[in-house]
Amino acid sequence: MLGGLLWLAGRWQLRKLNNEPDHSGKAKLESAKNFLFVTLGVDIVATTVTVVCCFWVIGILQGISSGAAAADQSVTSNLTFFESMLWIQILTFLGVGVGLAKWLNACYLYAKEVIGATGFKQNGFATSFAWFIPLYNLFKPYQIVNEIFKSGAPGYEQPDG
Repeated sequence: MLGGLLWLAGRWQLRKLNNEPDHSGKAKLESAKNFLFVTLGVDIVATTVTVVCCFWVIGILQGISSGAAAADQSVTSNLTFFESMLWIQILTFLGVGVGLAKWLNACYLYAKEVIGATGFKQNGFATSFAWFIPLYNLFKPYQIVNEIFKSGAPGYEQPDG
């Protein structure tokens, strides 16, 4: 269900972007920011439901260990709901990752088109996939965000080249 919501949010953002006459870096940055906020909101709701489910499962397991409840078919079928929350958490995690990569790419576009910044070392592939590649994701995200931050700072001097 949440995967469907993420898909709908993405389709809404694409439709909104296609209907806008202004496809400047500023418009794309605003669209990417809204998409990121939608995915973060869905992730917050899913995480809240997961936390509630964790306390619910703890209560069930404590009841079984104290002998107040028996581990029958109804209890185990209720616990399968908890397993489905794991998959929802994975989907929302990936949705936030896609939203973050989209937002960072829009930040680069904004810095190039609106601010006029040049000389970026982290571009394209790095901003999109740096978050998902093991070991690479330990240092590349910092470099990406640091480069974007520096390009927006008041004392930014563009490198030669």
